[in-house]
Amino acid sequence: THKDLLSHIVKGFAGESGCLALMSDERDNLTIEAGIDIPEAAIGQLVKVGTGVMGWVAQNNKPLLLNGDVSNDPRFQLPENRTKKHDDRSSMCWPLTVENEVIGVVSINRDSNGNQFSEEDLEQGEMMLPVVSLVVQNMRLHQHEKSQIRQLTELNQQLNETQKQLVQQEKMASIGQLAAGVAHEINNPIGVVLSNVKTMSEYAVTLIELLVWY
Repeated sequence: THKDLLSHIVKGFAGESGCLALMSDERDNLTIEAGIDIPEAAIGQLVKVGTGVMGWVAQNNKPLLLNGDVSNDPRFQLPENRTKKHDDRSSMCWPLTVENEVIGVVSINRDSNGNQFSEEDLEQGEMMLPVVSLVVQNMRLHQHEKSQIRQLTELNQQLNETQKQLVQQEKMASIGQLAAGVAHEINNPIGVVLSNVKTMSEYAVTLIELLVWY
């Protein structure tokens, strides 16, 4: 899963927290897919491309090493009402790219306490990015495939239900045609009988009159 992958990266760099976000199809937002030691409510939130550290990395397709508080850094367009500062935080953030196209961003953090990330750490992270990017892309394709299979399964169920309804309607139509045919076959002899009964009654009246005359 995305969280398992992120966990390996955070542990590999002795980080304390981290975040993995993926680019939307419209390429205007990042969606936070996984996090380590971040609020659960953050999962699924959108980060506008060009806003914040991850948004800046996604827009510029460049890795970042940040040590200390960045709340006043004009590059990141952070909210003015942001009150929590991280003077002792050390962070690294990399873009995930496939064929020179940004598909997401991964970041890791730790409270430095004199043990900040270095440029060497950032470069080591860049060396692993192609593999991480391919793994993430493979996960996305797998999820897309599962989504398509689910949609096709639902469509197939709808088609089966429609077919059952059509068969039921066809059966009802056949029953209606059969009933009409039976009614026609019954009405014909009844009509003949009724017609003959009328004629016979006329003959009977004549016969009785003849017998009376004799």
